[in-house]
Amino acid sequence: MNLLKRLTYRPELKGVARVLHLRRVLRKWYWWWARPPDGILRIQIGQISAQFYVRTPGELRNLDPAGAAQQEWEILQLLISTLCPGDIAYDVGSNVGLYAVLLARVVGERGQVIAFEPESESYAHLQANLKLNGLTNVRAFRKALGERSGEGKLYQGEENADSSLVGPPAGRDMGHQLVEVVEGDDFVHAEGLPVPRVVKIDVEGYEYGVLWGLRETLAHPTCELVCCEIHPHLLPREVKPEAILNLLESLGFTRATTSFIS
Repeated sequence: MNLLKRLTYRPELKGVARVLHLRRVLRKWYWWWARPPDGILRIQIGQISAQFYVRTPGELRNLDPAGAAQQEWEILQLLISTLCPGDIAYDVGSNVGLYAVLLARVVGERGQVIAFEPESESYAHLQANLKLNGLTNVRAFRKALGERSGEGKLYQGEENADSSLVGPPAGRDMGHQLVEVVEGDDFVHAEGLPVPRVVKIDVEGYEYGVLWGLRETLAHPTCELVCCEIHPHLLPREVKPEAILNLLESLGFTRATTSFIS
């Protein structure tokens, strides 16, 4: 079954479905076939286990390790192997909480995960997944981190996980919501948040703004690892991928691996 799931996520198959206008039909079929009977997906990575509500085909796609979540596993394993009980982790662009839940299991009650998710539905699902797993060591904020505080327009993609503050991910406005954007370092000081040991960032093209606003926190000696997905096709015109890498290097980080998400 896992092999069939992987085949359904292959870009070639998705491209054919798009050309033939079959994506909606195939998504409904896949949802009917692959969704958990009780609506809860159970995940095991090493000794860490967690469970997540799956309400839509998109959530199943993004959470299922046999599907699109394969690309998250290398990052998750790196973060899990780096963190210890009592550590602090930031999850910026938490979506429904794949990272927040699993990392909270690792750091334990003496540690803490700080999660940021501005999209209203994703934030509600994040809260539900934290409750489902009985976690009390995660502080979740319905806010976006950025280079300055204010109001931002969060454009919707085909799924909530694709939402972007830069512009419509699909090239046309499929809907948007106004969200609160906070300058990272100011918010850390205002809320008295602890400095993280690791930071994960997945913000669909808004990477530079997040890093710039959080640069004082990231430069702290306690912060050892930043895992930042870079989406070149979603970046603002004035921001190039190399600028993001250069900013991280200026904060004291060495490039271990570089991966661009198309």
